Amino acid sequence: MDAKLDTLASSRKLEKSGMPRPQAEAAVEVVNDAMRNLVTKKHFNAELDRRFAKVDQRFTRLEAKIEIAFANLGRSQAWGFVSICGITIAAWALLFTALQF
Repeated sequence: MDAKLDTLASSRKLEKSGMPRPQAEAAVEVVNDAMRNLVTKKHFNAELDRRFAKVDQRFTRLEAKIEIAFANLGRSQAWGFVSICGITIAAWALLFTALQF
């Protein structure tokens, strides 16, 4: 944690304002303990960067899978077109042959 508290200086300030020493020291310790759980902007941003990096990795993998799926779909459509053309040509050939007899 980057937040720091000068406990001695803080307790002396409280004493100068009229607070008894034991209470001043206890108050400063309570604040110091609470500060241990604070999150600084630096730590928060680092955690966000880490999490967004994971999200970016997932999107990259999904984009790759989508590109593969589209490529496979394109091949399937091409084979479908070739098949339909072949069937059409065969049907015309059969019809032409039948009409000659």
